[in-house]
Amino acid sequence: MLQEVKAMDIGPPDPKNLQEMDFDIVKEEWNVYRLSDGTILRIRPIVIKIFLSEEMTPSGKRAMGFVANNVVAARVPKEQMRATEDAGEEHESVRVDFEPIKEVWNEFKLENGSTMRVKLVVSRVLRTSDYNKFGEPVYIATSTNIADLQEPNVST
Repeated sequence: MLQEVKAMDIGPPDPKNLQEMDFDIVKEEWNVYRLSDGTILRIRPIVIKIFLSEEMTPSGKRAMGFVANNVVAARVPKEQMRATEDAGEEHESVRVDFEPIKEVWNEFKLENGSTMRVKLVVSRVLRTSDYNKFGEPVYIATSTNIADLQEPNVST
C-alpha cells in the first residue's frame, strides 16, 4: 500500500523546534574534480552551525538543518593563466566538463552523541572570463550539500 506524502510534510522543520548543537569535526576533506581544461578543482563544505529538531521526517529520521560555506580552490595549468583583465570588460562564462576524482563524506560528532555526515555534490562548473591576482581563471561551481544523521542506539 502506497502512502501519499504531501509537500508540506517534507518542508524544513519549524524553527521554534530547532536546537543548535555544538559539534566537533571528525573528518573534513576536499572533494577533487578534474576539469576538461586541465584544471584540478578542490571544493569542500565548511559546516558552521548544526540544528536538530524533535520533529521527524516522513522517512522516520529526525529533522535537522545546517549552515555551511563552500570553499573552492583551483590548481590551474600554466597555459590557462594570463595577466589580470581590465575591470571594464564584459564578463562571460563557459561551461566546463568535469569528472570526480574524489568525493567524500565529511563527519561531525554532535554534543548529543549523534554523527552528522555531509557530502558536497558538484553538478556544474563554469569558467568565467575573470582572472584572480595570480592570473588564474575564476571558476564557479554549482553544488548541493547532502546530509545524513546517524543517532546512537538508545536501549530502554
